[in-house]
Amino acid sequence: MANLATELFHEIRPDFFRVLTGTNAAIYVDVLDALETEATERNEGMNREEVLAIVSEVLAQHPDFQPDEETPVRISDPLPLREKARLVLDRLVRAGWLKTHTGADWQRTVYFDEHGVTLLTALRKIAYPDAAVFTDKLVGVCA
Repeated sequence: MANLATELFHEIRPDFFRVLTGTNAAIYVDVLDALETEATERNEGMNREEVLAIVSEVLAQHPDFQPDEETPVRISDPLPLREKARLVLDRLVRAGWLKTHTGADWQRTVYFDEHGVTLLTALRKIAYPDAAVFTDKLVGVCA
């Protein structure tokens, strides 16, 4: 039987978890949550402009966002919100959370990776634990 790490990193990129660490982790999680929530309502994916609008909305709630050190862009002036949204989108695509497809009409469609959906479901369960459910045995003991 192969070890967990071998199988895991065969399925996902090693950079996949990196977005969940560092100074922008909370921002990336909020962006991923917003995108995945919207993506569940669409089977055909979202066009890139819609995705950039959603990312921009989340970034507007996080004015402290600064590009990661891995970002190839080095700009000393503050970036416009749309440019920050583009950097976030590109980062999530490079990490494997999102996938893009360019159609015959040159329109780019963005899809949420199925492994990302699985991990976001787990993160939501951690953040919003279910209410305790008591069994008959426990109720009988407490009565």
